[in-house]
Amino acid sequence: MADLARGDQLDIPVRVFIPALNVAGVALLRRLKPSIAWRRLPLYALLGLATAAGAFLAQAGLDLVNWSMPISYRWSSVGQFHFLVMWAEMTFLYLVLATAVNNWSRLRQDAIGWRAFMSGWLGVALFAATLAVDYAR
Repeated sequence: MADLARGDQLDIPVRVFIPALNVAGVALLRRLKPSIAWRRLPLYALLGLATAAGAFLAQAGLDLVNWSMPISYRWSSVGQFHFLVMWAEMTFLYLVLATAVNNWSRLRQDAIGWRAFMSGWLGVALFAATLAVDYAR
C-alpha cells in the first residue's frame, strides 16, 4: 500500500510542470504559427502513441506500481484514461519540438519564442527530476 502513495507525490509536479510546459509550447507555436507543419500531425500522433505505450510498458516491466497501475500490467480505469492523456500530451510535445527544430534559425532570432523553448526544456527537466526522485524512494 505504501507504493500507491507514490502517485500522490507526483500530483504537485504534474499540476505545476506539465501545465507550465504546455504554456511554453503554446507560446512557441504562436511565435512560429505560419511555419507549423500540420500535415505531419499524423506522424506526431504515431510517435506520441509509441512513446506513451513505451512508458506504460516500461512502468509495468519495472514493476513501478502506483495509482494508475496498482498491479503490474493491470491499469486502473484512471490509468487507462491517463494513457490517452499522455498520448495527447506527447503528440503535442512532438509537434512543438518538430516546429522548433524545423524553424531553428527563426526561433533563435525570436526572443520570446526562444525563452518559451528554453522554459519548456526546463519544465521537462524538472518533471523528469521529480519523477526520478519519486521512484527512487
